Amino acid sequence: MQIFWGNIQESEISTFAGTLILPDYMSHLQLVPFRFASQPPDRNSDQSLVLTYTAPGRIEEFELEGKDHAIDLLCYTCTELKREQIKPPEKGALWSWPSAYHHELFGNQDQETENAEKIENNDKNKIMRVFFEPVEPVLGVSSPVPIPPEKAHLSISRKELFFHREVIIAYFCSRIASLGVSLKADDVQLSLTPLGFLCSSSTICWEWGPEPDRIFHDIVHFADLGHWLKMFQKLISPVLGSFETSISENGLSIRIIDR
Repeated sequence: MQIFWGNIQESEISTFAGTLILPDYMSHLQLVPFRFASQPPDRNSDQSLVLTYTAPGRIEEFELEGKDHAIDLLCYTCTELKREQIKPPEKGALWSWPSAYHHELFGNQDQETENAEKIENNDKNKIMRVFFEPVEPVLGVSSPVPIPPEKAHLSISRKELFFHREVIIAYFCSRIASLGVSLKADDVQLSLTPLGFLCSSSTICWEWGPEPDRIFHDIVHFADLGHWLKMFQKLISPVLGSFETSISENGLSIRIIDR
């Protein structure tokens, strides 16, 4: 399982609004600077963004629906992304943003104000996620730089298939490069999540949950270990997802069992 998303800041949404074609009755209005704190709670991750325009004696709202604007917003803010290489997710959310507070009829006004201030004063929360998928489901190439065995290996004596954290980061950089975005390993932070691994950059993020799927086999191919697994496939089998699978800051260690 994998999830891709781009990070969008409040100011970038305000700038993107300048590219929109508005109804004639809004032509003389001015955009109010966009703030997540003024947005309705994004309970289902399919809520429309609401832009507010004003003039003396006037106020109008313009809704941005995810299905129409999410990918355009992402490509506008991350100009390196090749539009033809990405698409909206087939399942799940199109975008998501931090909700400041819940608009409840009889809510606690003091608590709502406190929560709104927390959002307004927390820079980490001033980021919107726009989710996407690569058109090509896998990278399909080996690492352009040979990977030393201590970073990725199959060991029958140790009963281990291992990928160092640097290999996971290198795969992410190559995957994103195939979409047009150039990243160096130093630009990426790797952390652990309940799903598995998260590779984060300032613009694009990728979360990977190791499963015996096409993505896992693509990483095996990237690390140039596929031929070894094929050579010994009648003798051994990796057991991905077992309790002995180790996901750590050091990387991914998968148990090998005899057939």
